[in-house]
Amino acid sequence: YIQLLDLCSYIYDFFTNVFIFILFVISINIYISIFIISSANTH
Repeated sequence: YIQLLDLCSYIYDFFTNVFIFILFVISINIYISIFIISSANTH
C-alpha cells in the first residue's frame, strides 16, 4: 500500500510539473506573439 501511495504521489507531482511547464510554454508563446504583432504594427 505504501509503495502504491508513493507511486501516486510521484505521478501527481510529475503531472503537476508537466502542467506548469505547459502553461509556462504557452505564456511564453503568447508573449512572443504579442511582441511580434506589436513590433509589426509599428513598422
